[in-house]
Amino acid sequence: MAHGAVSMVVMRAAAVAGAMVLALTSAGAQATLLGRDINGKPTATNTDSAAVFEYDTVLNITWLRNWNVNGAQNWATQVAWASGLTVGTFAGWRLPATDTTSSSNCDSNFNPGSGFPQQYNGYGCTGSEMGELWYGELGNTKGSLTTSSPFQNMQRAYWSGTAYAPSSTSYAWYFNPNTGLQNTDGKNDTIYAVAVRAGDVDPVPEPGSLALALLGLGAAAVAWRRGRGAARRYLAAAST
Repeated sequence: MAHGAVSMVVMRAAAVAGAMVLALTSAGAQATLLGRDINGKPTATNTDSAAVFEYDTVLNITWLRNWNVNGAQNWATQVAWASGLTVGTFAGWRLPATDTTSSSNCDSNFNPGSGFPQQYNGYGCTGSEMGELWYGELGNTKGSLTTSSPFQNMQRAYWSGTAYAPSSTSYAWYFNPNTGLQNTDGKNDTIYAVAVRAGDVDPVPEPGSLALALLGLGAAAVAWRRGRGAARRYLAAAST
């Protein structure tokens, strides 16, 4: 690789690293939520008008920024909507998952009987994806919606993709953003849905991968310089 080409690649990699730092420092109060445009590229802030997605660095999932794309529908309709969704070039969406075990951190639980384990519901359910977002990243507290930013059009209640195991044909779990409540509802009821997908839609490599790439480029530059020096010595010797 020519010296100029190596320098250009290193400069581009450094520019990418700088952009990542800018995104992290300018994401606003919710620094764990990083705005992405329709092409998956970072936006200046997570409230930027171009932001279509919000990458959640805590849960390592990407949320749709608009929380009312499909209106109020029954559970099966919302599950099918999310699984068939494509936004820009990005598919692979689903409804958020609900943790119904003791690891959910919910403040209430009950015995459903019929040999099923305790079911955890109520408030403080940070083990569930919507609960972690609402309490952790957005900083809301039990019973009170303080902020929904950077998200748009947040409604009264949202289906999760998790069916209620003791009665999975009839009930599923939902989350209420007005109060922070996790509970169950009949699958035929019509409430809202927001879609999530695994990982980040931004194709920029993670910081660790970027560092390894830079180390590799540095090693290539050293090898190129050594090779050029050896060639010069050979030519000098041949001319004497």
